[in-house]
Amino acid sequence: MRPMSREVLARDAAVKLTAAEMPNGACTRRGRLWSVLERAHRRASQPEEARDVITAIREEFCGNCAARLACHQLATTGEYTGLAAGAAYENGERQDATWTAPKAGRSGRRTSGRSREAS
Repeated sequence: MRPMSREVLARDAAVKLTAAEMPNGACTRRGRLWSVLERAHRRASQPEEARDVITAIREEFCGNCAARLACHQLATTGEYTGLAAGAAYENGERQDATWTAPKAGRSGRRTSGRSREAS
């Protein structure tokens, strides 16, 4: 077995630390619905579809969530791909609300580039 690099070990430690400090979020114990929304976002092929899913998670989960900032930090530190903190993330980078995930066999596109809005 190959030893882990210091970078990987440091990122793992930072993720565990962030997660330990994280308050319970609005998505706690609602994993089934969250998974449905993540799948819908990943399958979105049009910017409007992606934006509709992001709007839904912001309204249903993330809008007034006490864990939103910690969730954003966890997503960036852990290089998360999926939905977190009211946005889509790809390898820890927050994406614009209209961003669609790259599809197998096609080159992915960023419809509006990376978002710079605050969490």
